[in-house]
Amino acid sequence: MGEGDELLGILCHVDVVPAGSNWTYGPFEGSVADGKLFGRGAIDDKGPTIAAWHAMKMVKEAGIPLNKRVRLIIGTDEESGFRCVRRYFEKEEMPTIGFAPDADFPIINAEKGISSLVFSQKTNTPDGQLLDFKSGNRTNMVPDHAQAVIGIGFAEIKDRFESFMDSYDYGATANGNDHDNDKCQREIRSCDGAQ
Repeated sequence: MGEGDELLGILCHVDVVPAGSNWTYGPFEGSVADGKLFGRGAIDDKGPTIAAWHAMKMVKEAGIPLNKRVRLIIGTDEESGFRCVRRYFEKEEMPTIGFAPDADFPIINAEKGISSLVFSQKTNTPDGQLLDFKSGNRTNMVPDHAQAVIGIGFAEIKDRFESFMDSYDYGATANGNDHDNDKCQREIRSCDGAQ
């Protein structure tokens, strides 16, 4: 819609990261409670996509003249690398300017990016060694579960761990016992049902 040499691109996406667990409302039900919509992708990015489409529709129906062309570009692979947009730009015009109504738009104006990290340990010590760690299903989502196996007795750290979690209101629990040559398996689960 609109006229002019320049193209304003509104970049949206309708794919989502895995749902995970511990939802208060079904992740794919689109439940409304207390005036809010709950569901996987409601904020990132289906809600903002529909809001942008409605805004474009209202501008067009109102007959407001635009000195730029405006195009809503909807991707289906943003959460996994945006291959769809790379393909789109192989075939279509690159916008002169653009924005992404993603997440809590219009407040967010930048994203942190994603880091994939690999940690290694040069020495093996018997006390406090991190033996294994697993967390989440994808690098670009807040994990609903984290598990660490450490080389220290559970009784030695349980109270300190729970005190730390309580002081930051993380809503996590410590479960474990001393077994396997004083190795302790620790499981941390978020108690917050909101995803």
